[in-house]
Amino acid sequence: MPRRNVDGLPPWRKLAPLVRVIVLSWKRGGVWLRSLGLRATSARSWLRSISGHLQPVGLRLRQIDERLKPVYSCQRSASIRSRSIQSTPRSRLTVVRPRFKTLALSAVTVVMLIPPVVVVARYSDESVPVPRQPTASITIQPTNHAKEIDLTAPVRVSATQGTLTEVTVADFRGRPLKGTLNAERMIWSSTGALTFNTTYRVTAKAVDQHGLPTTATATFTTVTPDKLLKTSVAPLHGETVGVGQPIDVKFSQSVKDRAAVERGLKVSATPVVAGSWHWFDSRNAQYRPRKFWPAGTKVTLRIGLTGVKAGPGLYGAENRVISFTIGRSMVSVVDVTTHTMTVYRDGKLIRTIPVTSGSPEYATRNGPKVVLFKEKSRLMDSSTVGIPEGHPEYYRLNVDYAVRLTNSGEFVHAADWSAAAHGRINVSHGCIGMNTSDAQWFYDNAIRGDVVEVQNSPRKVADFRNGYLGWNMSWSQWRAGSALR
Repeated sequence: MPRRNVDGLPPWRKLAPLVRVIVLSWKRGGVWLRSLGLRATSARSWLRSISGHLQPVGLRLRQIDERLKPVYSCQRSASIRSRSIQSTPRSRLTVVRPRFKTLALSAVTVVMLIPPVVVVARYSDESVPVPRQPTASITIQPTNHAKEIDLTAPVRVSATQGTLTEVTVADFRGRPLKGTLNAERMIWSSTGALTFNTTYRVTAKAVDQHGLPTTATATFTTVTPDKLLKTSVAPLHGETVGVGQPIDVKFSQSVKDRAAVERGLKVSATPVVAGSWHWFDSRNAQYRPRKFWPAGTKVTLRIGLTGVKAGPGLYGAENRVISFTIGRSMVSVVDVTTHTMTVYRDGKLIRTIPVTSGSPEYATRNGPKVVLFKEKSRLMDSSTVGIPEGHPEYYRLNVDYAVRLTNSGEFVHAADWSAAAHGRINVSHGCIGMNTSDAQWFYDNAIRGDVVEVQNSPRKVADFRNGYLGWNMSWSQWRAGSALR
């Protein structure tokens, strides 16, 4: 027969409730673990899940305690019976001793606590999966709500810990601003031109290494100028000029920041010819090479002044390109002591002309000059050069084939009235006179920018702005007039 305890139950029957409790606990523990894995989406929810699932553990322990009450009763009965009867060694071995309660409770407690211990051990070593936050950040320049932004300030969008996927910059009418993205797709820079008094909106998108998106926006407003700076340029676009022609830029307003404006004037030449700008005053700058331009040179001036701050409230308002060509070389040398003009084309002498130049009282200015323009017929009045009507030297007459050399009134022209002096003596009021035939030939062959150099005259050039007289400066003097020297 099966061995029985004093209460009449087989030993395995005494453990049946414990086995059922353990099995049920493990089943519930598995459900609890799965639930915990689904719910632990963040550290906070994981802790709430642990707290919620530990409550059934306490309840289960209380249920076990209730189930073990009959065992406690059997133990007490067995204890009483053992004191009232004489038991054999065999019966004493089958009595459930008080320590059985302690061992059973310990076993159940350990089994019930295995699931939470495993979970705690697991999640102490492994990070709990939480929703990722985008790590890419976007920086926009100019900053949001910026005002009075110069048109020369570039719009720049950059991404850190990510790459840019889209950048749009547009004005209030939706007109886009052009720009380029670098090879790493981390920096976008504007290439288009901003406009005055305009609000722009920037929208940028980026993704981090996990593909999580980030978006940033900003608005800014450009400056409103008080005055606009414009230019007039000689020579004209497409013109062919002589080897002495400088690039002459005249400004509509006085320029305060000459360096900023000069940086906006870019000159290139083919073949390459080094040159420099020279500011004669706040409204006029000229550019020339160290020596005369080589014949056949292609020259391009790029004016990029839109948005350039030239002074308080003064901003450039022009972007344009002027290209011109240096034609054949024609240099005429007037020697006031031999009273002749020798004409050289591409370095070869092609004509020698008898002339008369300024008398000692009205001497012709010495040094190289440049042809400014030509007039087939011109009325000359001496009162415009300081010889008033009533003066013994006063004159007013029409002259033919007039080629202008200075703003003050020096010309090469026909002067048949002084034919007896040609090649012999200087009798003019500063002009270079010759017979009509020679004057017509020179007129027909000269172009703007050709050089006429006067030699051996005692009168020096006093004002380099009196025409294109910068060739009378040394190269160091010329370069000293640059704002970027």
